[in-house]
Amino acid sequence: MARSCLRDEKPIKPTRLQRMHFPQGLPVSIKGNIA
Repeated sequence: MARSCLRDEKPIKPTRLQRMHFPQGLPVSIKGNIA
């Protein structure tokens, strides 16, 4: 979880892992889930 948070802060394109967890592949959706 901590590693994902660090990556979410930086503007990185949706990786394969992120796509599997989040089909949308949008950084906003990832931050929304954590928040």
